[in-house]
Amino acid sequence: MLGPITCRINKHQRITLIEAPNSLPALLDLSKIADLVLFAIDGSIGFELETFEFISLLKQAGSLFMSF
Repeated sequence: MLGPITCRINKHQRITLIEAPNSLPALLDLSKIADLVLFAIDGSIGFELETFEFISLLKQAGSLFMSF
C-alpha cells in the first residue's frame, strides 16, 4: 500500500487506513494518533515477537485493548 487511504463513511465521518512498518518505534508513533489499532496477522507465519511487545506497550500506555 502506498501511503494512507481515506474512506468517507458519511458527510461528517471518515476512516483513514495506515499500514505500519514492522518496527516498534513506528508502531508506537502510529498508536499515539490512532483511535483503533487493528492487527492483521499472516496465518502461515503466525505471531511474531514484535506483536506481543506492541500489545504490552499499548497496555502500559493505558490504551484500551480488547482481545477476541
